[in-house]
Amino acid sequence: RGVVWLSFLTSLLALLTLSYLSASGALPYAPLMKPPTDITSQLFWTGSGWLFAFPHIAIIVLVADQTLNWWRQREDTIRIMSRTDALTGIHNRRSIIELLEKETARTHRHGPPLCTVLIDLDHFKHINDRWGHPTGDRVLTATAAVLRNTIRQCDAVGRYGGEEFMLVLPDTDLVGAEALVERCRVHLAEMNITSDSGEPIPVSGSFGLICNQLHLAASVSMLVKEADDALYRAKTAGRNRVISYNLTAPVRTD
Repeated sequence: RGVVWLSFLTSLLALLTLSYLSASGALPYAPLMKPPTDITSQLFWTGSGWLFAFPHIAIIVLVADQTLNWWRQREDTIRIMSRTDALTGIHNRRSIIELLEKETARTHRHGPPLCTVLIDLDHFKHINDRWGHPTGDRVLTATAAVLRNTIRQCDAVGRYGGEEFMLVLPDTDLVGAEALVERCRVHLAEMNITSDSGEPIPVSGSFGLICNQLHLAASVSMLVKEADDALYRAKTAGRNRVISYNLTAPVRTD
């Protein structure tokens, strides 16, 4: 947009300069035509030319500005769509990982602890098999809404893949994260979802929570791996529970 305006203003300045030089007699006016014989005629024809040109210039500028505005809005829409999960309306996998990378880098620089949570819906395959994939999609959408409404404004939730979700909780120690994630677990289990026939659908989730409070230099891949291990422990321990711990720095042997 700036390039278009710069080009327009440069061209306008050039036209004004040429018109002034022509009107002052420094340059011949319309050399291919019969030139005016006096300064009054030169001023008259110069002014007439601008009078007829101004509406065209104004229309061209307005159309160009509106077209560029439409392009910018379209690009913003495409950018949002590329970062949003189409079904649930939350961050998609790429977007939530980018947020985790950003918060991890901030932790490395400034030091506030960061917590990462992986969530897996329990027996989700059974929901799809028994009530169908459209019902499963409703469960995923409702889960995303519950998580989004339970976390804080500074937190982020994304669909990590399939029936898995990820929470990024910046500036949070393990105790605070455990309280928040436990609320998420309870609200998830309390969801009232029914099938098309009115049959209640039980929904619960297993949570793997990892905090870098004791190892601020932990990488993104390490946080995700440890959160996934904690999630696996929650699944094997009976599901519908939170397994959490602080990630500790490796002990140096040298």
